[in-house]
Amino acid sequence: MRSAFARFGVTRSPYQPWISSLILFGLALLVFGNTVNNGLVYDDHNLIEENPALKSASSLARAFTTGTFQLSDPTDPSLAYRPIGVVSLAFDEALGAGAPWAFHADSLLLQWLNSLLLYLILRRSLGFLGALGLAAWFLTLPCGAEVTLWASGRFDQLQALFILLSIFWQGVVAWRGPAADVVLGLLTLLALGSKESAILLPGLLLAFESGAGVVSLARRYTIQALAVAMYFVFRANAHVSLSVGHSASVSGFLSDYLQVFATNLSMIMQPVPLTITPRVVVLGLTGKWVVATMLIGFVVAAWGWSRLRAGLVWWLGACVPLAAALHGISFGERHTYLPSLGLAMVLGMVGAIARERPSLQRLMPLAVGTTGLVVVLQGIVVHARTPEWRDDGTLFQSALNADPESTTAWHQIGRVAVREQRWEDAAAAFRTGLAFGPNDTHIVLDAVGVLYQLGDVSEAVAMVTHALRVDPDNGRLHYNAGVLFLRIGDTARACMQAKIARELQPNDVKAQQLLAELGERCSAGG
Repeated sequence: MRSAFARFGVTRSPYQPWISSLILFGLALLVFGNTVNNGLVYDDHNLIEENPALKSASSLARAFTTGTFQLSDPTDPSLAYRPIGVVSLAFDEALGAGAPWAFHADSLLLQWLNSLLLYLILRRSLGFLGALGLAAWFLTLPCGAEVTLWASGRFDQLQALFILLSIFWQGVVAWRGPAADVVLGLLTLLALGSKESAILLPGLLLAFESGAGVVSLARRYTIQALAVAMYFVFRANAHVSLSVGHSASVSGFLSDYLQVFATNLSMIMQPVPLTITPRVVVLGLTGKWVVATMLIGFVVAAWGWSRLRAGLVWWLGACVPLAAALHGISFGERHTYLPSLGLAMVLGMVGAIARERPSLQRLMPLAVGTTGLVVVLQGIVVHARTPEWRDDGTLFQSALNADPESTTAWHQIGRVAVREQRWEDAAAAFRTGLAFGPNDTHIVLDAVGVLYQLGDVSEAVAMVTHALRVDPDNGRLHYNAGVLFLRIGDTARACMQAKIARELQPNDVKAQQLLAELGERCSAGG
């Protein structure tokens, strides 16, 4: 029995990729199939429902000349530039005539494709069963479910798809020559156009490189450099700058990195369903030293194994852009997606090394059986979670059940009430959110509009005045302050706030309209 098991796990067969493909697709359907009944939630409203770029082929061109979130809201401060992701969403919009099922079906297919590519990359080193087990583990990982359950997670899925295709092209297809290098350059450009953190891809290709001559490497990375340069040219043309975080020193960045890595690892190991609300990470000095020691141990242990080093570069490298962007403070589930693929590569290389040692080969049935059990348990957990994403109310109520003090959840519960014109409920939710996060200016921006609607102008003025002390460069807050001051008859302050709003956001139509409404009264006041 053992020898038959071993032969099945190791022997290559032309049918194994097809068998694996069907198994992984069936698993994806079992775990995520009921997502097609869910609606659109959270950022989906901005990115999909209110996005004019998705409505026609002519307007889709704006995805390449405008920031992703500015397509539907020109005043949005986000620095995301992800035109390839927008094109993918536009395809789903056309396929389903805007119906949510098309977006969710596409997300399911992308999750299957990514797990299948992971299997194909690991198959040569790990064998059929080992590679299939790790691919299934990644497919059902609870912390990675968010990008499949949430249509806006498309950017993370596409980024991973193009990175996996690049590694597959270089390591499995192994076609050499100028044309092959151009294909890799194109995949790099597509990955960057899906999400900014794909900037790590050229480094990954170098880590997985083996046997190439100096001339070939020079040609390949010249093309990679050109692809990255083209991305930044497109980004600059769209007037989207690239944030590199608040860490002003090497020590600050390293501190952020340790916090991001620790959070990523803890979320990957999380055995229970998570929530859409981000985590707040605070590592003390002792905790940072422990994590740093762990990382040094990983690097030392992997140093003598080239394949293991490559997997480690992926896992650890995927946290670098996150540390630069997130500043080590806020970490959502989707941020674990790319690092968890790197961890799968590390585990795969460890398994491949173990397979080469006769004394460890007899443990293969136990390892595969344990992996299978973990996959089943993870699949049950994720499948049970999919109904939570049915709509905004259900999603954020589940988040509140997990964390009653979540400011994000209270904010979104309030926004649901606004859409349903339940003004009193909205105001109550926003007040509760601000009680837990008094400096959350995102809640204030929505809350002042509701209070204005209810006639509680004095409370709204006090709220926006405090928020401006917290974030004095927020053009939206200045606009809201101008509207409120106009409402209470304080024309001078209304003019001042409207002018500041226009200076901070020159393209803000609302600020221009407010100044036009104030008219000569602002001119008279200087």
